[in-house]
Amino acid sequence: MAKDKRNMLVKVGDSTFDKIQAYYVNPEKYELSETCEAIRQRWVLVVNLLLRGFPRYKIANMLEKDFGLSQAQAYLDINNAGNLFGDIHQTSKEVEKAMWREWCRDFIQRAKRRGDMKAESKGLDMYAKYGDFSAEELSFDPEKLEKKDIEITVDPKLIAVLQNMISKGVVDFNTLDVTDIDFDSDDTAKEEDS
Repeated sequence: MAKDKRNMLVKVGDSTFDKIQAYYVNPEKYELSETCEAIRQRWVLVVNLLLRGFPRYKIANMLEKDFGLSQAQAYLDINNAGNLFGDIHQTSKEVEKAMWREWCRDFIQRAKRRGDMKAESKGLDMYAKYGDFSAEELSFDPEKLEKKDIEITVDPKLIAVLQNMISKGVVDFNTLDVTDIDFDSDDTAKEEDS
């Protein structure tokens, strides 16, 4: 149900979620009914309680008691609030990781200023260990950096011609006549493509 939020159109029969989402995109254009506004305010309350660290089951119990909802509807409200505003717990984990990386950077900088190589090394180890750097994030292929031996086979006649040119001091490939050199056509690549 991915919709372009700029061109969102609320139609008859749209879900309450669609109507509330459209309201957040453009409140002047998409006004909410009293019922939808009450639901929107419940979802805002849910998000605020999640931000304050309340567990989902306590929020569901509160919605049941204070708003007279069934347990199923209370959990639907919690899920819809998460879908509309984003996963609060996921965002919190990302913020904690970012704060941890910043603390590690600060620790490393202080160690550098003091000239404490041991502390600097420990800070770099912590940053690497807890910085959430995974091998999948590498933007290059490490195998390309490995030393590989490359073999080039050159016809003995060509070697003789090149050695003759080198002995004269200048190698001018523009005057090199290569029409005399025999070669074997490699048709195996064409056969494999067929």
